[in-house]
Amino acid sequence: MCQEERMSGAISLKETCCYHSMFISSNLCEPLSQYLIREAGEPVKNIIGRRIFDREVKRIRKTVIFLLGVAAVMVMFVFGLGKENPKATIKVTVSHLSKEEQDAASVPEANKKDLRKLEVSVRIDDSKSATDRKIELPYLSTVIKQFDQSRVISTSSFEQNNVGSEPFAISEQSVIFDARGLDEEAIRRMFETSYAVVSWTSKDNAKTYDRFSIGNLLHVQQEP
Repeated sequence: MCQEERMSGAISLKETCCYHSMFISSNLCEPLSQYLIREAGEPVKNIIGRRIFDREVKRIRKTVIFLLGVAAVMVMFVFGLGKENPKATIKVTVSHLSKEEQDAASVPEANKKDLRKLEVSVRIDDSKSATDRKIELPYLSTVIKQFDQSRVISTSSFEQNNVGSEPFAISEQSVIFDARGLDEEAIRRMFETSYAVVSWTSKDNAKTYDRFSIGNLLHVQQEP
């Protein structure tokens, strides 16, 4: 057992050594941390409790901030930030034929320099949720034949419009024709009243319709 010797109201060296042995002897004395908490009483217990409480508050605050951020993103998406904005674009060009196209054209060699290619390409983009989506093009060869039956050499077309599964629709047409005697203005007038028509219906049943004059949008590319 430890014994205390008090001299003149002070703790003796023997008592100090006794206390020191209490801290390092696990089989005789309690651990130092428990001793300090027990000796300090409620103030130390309150400090430790407040630290644990503060850590829990910080953890809960971080969780709440994260959940509020997720909720804000969802609200923005539902109420417009993630809303589609369908748009239609059209490109109309008249160009000279490539060498491969000239070789494939079934006309006398002397006439191949007069051949031109009219191309019309229409797209509707950002419209995956549309419940209805259409692109309508006139038959370019028919328009030319109304002007002159003998000018059309060949035609081609391509369409892709998978409503509900793809966010775009494409419609393309081209016609190779004999342009002898036709300048840019004459070709424009030929297609001035021919229109590319686009339309779609959004998932909230809002309908959009527009049309474009092929002749007004026509661009003639210069010979390379």
